[in-house]
Formats: sequence, C-alpha cells, structure tokens
Amino acid sequence: QGYAQVSGNASATITALSGEYATSWKTATVWGCAESSTTITCRPATNTVYWSPSSGLQKAEFAASPMNSVKLQFSGNAKIFGVALENEHGIVVDNFGVRGSSGLQLAYLASNLSADFAAKRPYDLIVVHYGLNALSPKSTTKQCETLVSASDMAARGASGKMQSMPMVQNLVKMQNRLAADLGVAFFNFYDIMGGAGSIVKMVENKQAEKDYTHIKKAGGEMLARRFAQSFEAGFNNYQRKKKAGY
Repeated sequence: QGYAQVSGNASATITALSGEYATSWKTATVWGCAESSTTITCRPATNTVYWSPSSGLQKAEFAASPMNSVKLQFSGNAKIFGVALENEHGIVVDNFGVRGSSGLQLAYLASNLSADFAAKRPYDLIVVHYGLNALSPKSTTKQCETLVSASDMAARGASGKMQSMPMVQNLVKMQNRLAADLGVAFFNFYDIMGGAGSIVKMVENKQAEKDYTHIKKAGGEMLARRFAQSFEAGFNNYQRKKKAGY
C-alpha cells in the first residue's frame, strides 16, 4: 500500500532475521519505475544497474552468494516498490500485508501497474486472504457485505468468557458462496483452525495473541502445515478427476 520515493541520493539496508527459514539468499531484485535516469548498486554484489526514464515497471537484479545483508544505494528519481530476496530452490512467497485494513483498498489498485507486474513477475498461485478488520463485536450482516477470508476471532460474551464471534461463521459462508459464483477455489481458514472456539484454544496453547485475533509464529507454522496438506490433497483430487474424465 505504499512505495519509497527516491529523489537524489538514497540508501536502504536489509538484514536477515535470526531464527527464520531464509537467513541468506543468492539474488536481490529491486522493482520500481524511474522518473529520470537512475543508478542502483547493491553490496556485496559488484554490478551497477541503470534505469532509463519510463512509466513502466523496471527491475535491477544483483547476485552474490550467500548474502544475509544487502545495502542498496540509489541515485536519481524513482519509485521503489520493493525488493525480492530469493534463492534458486524452495517456494518463493511474496507477502503484501496491510495491517489495520478491511481490504477495500484493493479496489483502487493501479490496473496498468498490476498488469506490468503480472507480465514481468508472474505467479503460479495467488492467495487473497482478508483479515478481520471488517468485523467488530457489533457487526451485522449489512456491515459485512464484502469478500473476506476470515480466521476465527473471539470476543467476551454475556457469560464473561471469550467465545467466537457469531459473525465470523456468517462471513465465511458469504465468502464460500461468492467463490462458488466466481468459479474460484475456496480455502476455509476458519475450519482448518478448528472452527468455533479455535482461537480461544490457540491462545491457551500459546499459538495466538491474547487479543484473540492475531496468530503467533507457533500457530502460523501449524496452520501453514495444514494449508499445505489441504492444497496438496485438493490438487491430487483434481488430478484424479481429470484422469477419470470428469
């Protein structure tokens, strides 16, 4: 939901986080567009990339192995959309997280820029996962007429205990129907968590934050395994049906 504006000289340093899966990488690719002639360097790589003025998407690729920290230096005028840090193996995930948003900003994406990205950095799978900011304890059906892929979320009920918000289930059903209408795959994140009360159990197991909304790293790892298993099972089922002539 933003970009870095380079005007004159600028620099940025990116360092790997300890304890993560990808603590080093082989290539660093800068994506952006140049409003005037722009030069980009990256240490520890040794090459320099020159961007000519253009409204289209451009990239600057740098390679060195291994890298666990890079320093990018810019000279010129350009909009920088981001940096991809990658290896030649494994699954590459680009995560565009927008915290505190209901997701409606996606309606205002620049279509030309999106098409440019699709052509120059194509994806094998796009997962759209909306968060829970469209919900509140006082939500009604009319307040939630938007596409949301929701996880479980809890609020304090009349009994004083934390319990799943009823609107979460209704919202998941809306998404399921809309996915069917559009002919796209539907992944029920709410069910894979465990359904009603799952976020409460995850808090008790220290897999989610005590705001009963956000998932911790331990919970994310557990749900990521379930997602991968579900995706693989669905793909295998698709292959079986295709082979059988369905």
